[in-house]
Amino acid sequence: MKYKGNIEDITLLIKHAMLDKDKRQKDICNSTGWSKGTVSNLLNNRTDNPSLKILLQVCDAIDCDLMIDIVPRKEEN
Repeated sequence: MKYKGNIEDITLLIKHAMLDKDKRQKDICNSTGWSKGTVSNLLNNRTDNPSLKILLQVCDAIDCDLMIDIVPRKEEN
């Protein structure tokens, strides 16, 4: 699955990675020191604009790497 341009896509990617790695919200809480409510808000799109630092911390907590790619848009005729 690829990121398509909104925060919902990013959190969906995180949730898929969590399933693949058998990670739970409590694993993110334990690794980051964040409260369960904070993690829940992030994973349920109640955090408007998470920073790259936050996304990196989540990825570290679930043993994943954050990769960012910039590609040209396809021209529409």
